[in-house]
Order: sequence, then C-alpha cells, then structure tokens
Amino acid sequence: MARRSRVTTASPSAVKLCPAINLTVVEQDHVLKLLENGGWDERIEVIEVGDFVRSHIVYAQHFTVVYDTLLGPLSGQWLAQRVTQRNPDKPVLVIVSHSDWDHCWGNQCFDVPIIGLDLCAQRMLGEVGQAELASKRAEHPSYAAVVLKAPTFRLSGEATLDAGDLTFRLLHTPGHRPDHLALYLPEIATLLPGDAVETPFALLDECDPVQDLKQMRATLRGFLDLPIDWLLPNHAPPQPGSGLIQANLDYYERLCDLAAQSDSLEKLQESFPYSGPSDQEFYVKDHQRIVAAAWQAQSSSRAIK
Repeated sequence: MARRSRVTTASPSAVKLCPAINLTVVEQDHVLKLLENGGWDERIEVIEVGDFVRSHIVYAQHFTVVYDTLLGPLSGQWLAQRVTQRNPDKPVLVIVSHSDWDHCWGNQCFDVPIIGLDLCAQRMLGEVGQAELASKRAEHPSYAAVVLKAPTFRLSGEATLDAGDLTFRLLHTPGHRPDHLALYLPEIATLLPGDAVETPFALLDECDPVQDLKQMRATLRGFLDLPIDWLLPNHAPPQPGSGLIQANLDYYERLCDLAAQSDSLEKLQESFPYSGPSDQEFYVKDHQRIVAAAWQAQSSSRAIK
C-alpha cells in the first residue's frame, strides 16, 4: 500500500538545536535541508525533506553510508553529490531501510552497492512498488522521472559491517514493514530506527494484524535492550535517549491490553482515543486503522502477546 503524505512535528528544543543549512527544492516542491549538528556524533549528517522525512549520511573510516535515498532523483542526486563533495575518495554504500517510496526512490542516483533485505527488492519490483509508483505519478509530475532501483546486495537476515572506527549493525525490525532494516552504531550508542520509531507513534503494517502487532512490539522491545545515547528517526526529530522508543512501545502495549479487555471495537475506540496533534489528519486516520487492527487480532483465535 502506498504511503500517504504526512507531517511530523519537531519539538521546540529540537528545532532550536538543529537549524537548517543548504536549502534546496526537491520532489513535490518539498524543501530539502541539511541540519546543523545538534549534539550527535559529528560523523553523522541528518538531511530533512520538509517536515516529512529524513535521511542520514555516516562518514566512517573505511566507507561512507547513506541510510535511505529519499523521494526520487532530485533528492537522491543531492545526497549523491553531498557524499562526493565531502569525502570524494571514500567508497560509498547505500543501506535501504525498507521499500516505501519516500525512503528508496533516490536509489537510481547511486552507482554503488545498495544493501537491503531480499524482501525489500521483491516489494519494490513487485505489485507493491508498481502500485506506489503509479499512485505518486498521478499525484505529482515530479515523480515521472522515478526509476525503481532495488537493492543490489540482498540480505536474507541481519548483517554487520566493519567500517574501521564504526560498526554498522543492520537489524531486521519488522512491524512497520516486513522488509524493514534499522541501523545501530554501538561505538557511539546511536540508533537509526528508520520508520520503526516515530512521532506520535510508529505506523503498523497492513498485512496480518496478529503478526504485525507481535513484530512491532518485539522490535520496540529489542531497541530498548540497546544502549542509546542518540536516536535519529526518519519521521521524528533527532533526540537523545530512548524516550520516544518507550513511548511508541507504551502505545502498543496499552492498545493490546485494552483490546483484550474490550467486548467491542466501539468500546476499544472509546477507551483508547487518539491523543496526538489534532491537526494531523494522517495520524488520526492511522490511529483508527491501528485500533481496528488490534481489535481484529484480539477477536481472532490467536493470542497477540
């Protein structure tokens, strides 16, 4: 299913710490910004497209990693030029968090190894990816130039990359999408969770409510087992600590507990109302969808815990 447009709200402190530089206009007239470092490791750059999505570049000793290539050839080309300008003699790797369009349609701008799960490639090149491409092309002409380019190095599970000064742990973290990879850098206790952590809550996949809820909760619990000094999500501001992970887990734990206690979807909706920003229709609707998924899972013969 195609990801809809959304807006993420940065906290006042995050905005104050992270002013933007190097502004440029990319797909769908979004403004791409390179954020000034707000306290995270200086080897990491955070690139923000509007208030919509973020990408990250990590400049390690042996190679540079681009974690997600953004919306298409305009934003992807900016990333490709950025890594060349800052570190022209260093090999580059792209790591794709998952197959949603706003994370990987800039792949076509990179003639370098692109790493992702095999399932990510299947989704990008199959019906899911084709449907997203048709939908976005109908939405805005800037997507007409998109050419789908799947990962060229396809993983069947998790992996570890040694970059000399940094270790890149690629974590299979389903729940938001089955092909989702998060990135953890243990030397600097920094987690790049992709879309598995978000403000006001991480979005649940739409395949199997029972499996999706199990996976989401397991992913968030796994994150909390990691030492985290900095959290750099794709749909939330950069921030120290693991507080947002805990808040995302609390959302799903409470939802599942209330679903087990409710005798109807209506009762569950009453007991678990939307509590995020009221002006964000995208999250209001997705909250309703996730609550319905929890009720469907609870109503099945299988346990969701």
